[in-house]
Amino acid sequence: MQDALILVDKDGLFQAFQHELRSWRWEPLQDAANRYASQQLVELSETILRLLRALRFKDTVTQVQRIVHHVLPTVTEAVAVQRGLLIRNRYVQRVQEDIGVNSLWTQLYMHAAGAPLHGESLVLEERSRAAIQLYQETVRLLQSALLPEHRTTIDALLRMLDQRLQE
Repeated sequence: MQDALILVDKDGLFQAFQHELRSWRWEPLQDAANRYASQQLVELSETILRLLRALRFKDTVTQVQRIVHHVLPTVTEAVAVQRGLLIRNRYVQRVQEDIGVNSLWTQLYMHAAGAPLHGESLVLEERSRAAIQLYQETVRLLQSALLPEHRTTIDALLRMLDQRLQE
């Protein structure tokens, strides 16, 4: 829209709209974006606990549901909003490019989504572990955006996850 070629604009409305788009800045929204991302991660903590329980009891339906419907979309949206990525197409790909296509976050995302690792499919338990680690990595990436009132819950969860994943 910013670079669209105007063929007819008798009243100059589209040109004014383009000018507005060019002068728009993300910075005034950053605090709200940080709050949103922090809220998403603290709300996701319950899902992570449920995923950990499902992993422990080998509840495959719950594992798939939590990974596909909760963890993957929520961490992607939290990162996208916090970083001001205004995306319409290629949403996941754009977030991965912003973080780094070879980053740990992208690798964990792809593993949790079930992408083959070295040509071999991952078992559901590995996908669940990758989803939990993806949450941990997302928290690490967005650490500076976390609200103090969310840190207590998230930090306690991270400590517990570190302990449980090492068992």
